[in-house]
Amino acid sequence: MMYGLTTSPTDRLLQKEVIPMFLRTLAVAFVAMCWLLVSQTTPQPGQATPQLGQPDPDFTLPDPTGSPIKLSYYKGRDPVAADVQQRQADGPPRT
Repeated sequence: MMYGLTTSPTDRLLQKEVIPMFLRTLAVAFVAMCWLLVSQTTPQPGQATPQLGQPDPDFTLPDPTGSPIKLSYYKGRDPVAADVQQRQADGPPRT
């Protein structure tokens, strides 16, 4: 008996129905994720967009305890820079 030359009914079902259904589902999920990403990154109507050379628009975000912090609170203070590096699981930081 030669292996690989015949296909079982289960293999045919997989080839005809399950794999194409999985690929369609994957394509729909990809399109939905792209739409969600675009909708989150484009400015909403009436929302100020940052312009080069102009002051940043004021906004409020929660701190780790949940208290609101406004960007304008830091106006005139020394700038703060955060250096965040991605580390490999078993090696030095990537640069």
